[in-house]
Amino acid sequence: MCFICRTLQVAYVLGQLQNKAASVALSEILKDVHEHPMVRHEAAEALGSIADSQSVALLQEFAMDPEPIVSQSCEVALSMLEFERSGKSFEYLFMQTPQVQ
Repeated sequence: MCFICRTLQVAYVLGQLQNKAASVALSEILKDVHEHPMVRHEAAEALGSIADSQSVALLQEFAMDPEPIVSQSCEVALSMLEFERSGKSFEYLFMQTPQVQ
């Protein structure tokens, strides 16, 4: 298995565990512009799952990243955090979506 694949999988698992102890390592991955964009993408998603104040600030900063997959991942992570904090269910979201005919 390639190094990038392993790093990507580790970032994914750390996000699933939602362990704040991983924030520093994930933050360093997201900040590293020489890291593969997909690895940075997984780090952004993982930081969104951890959702501590430092993670949120970093996601806001990197939502302007020139690499589209990174900036979009940060934007999605921030949107999901906002949605989760609103207390609304996904069913509510779908009820509010206009029907396309």
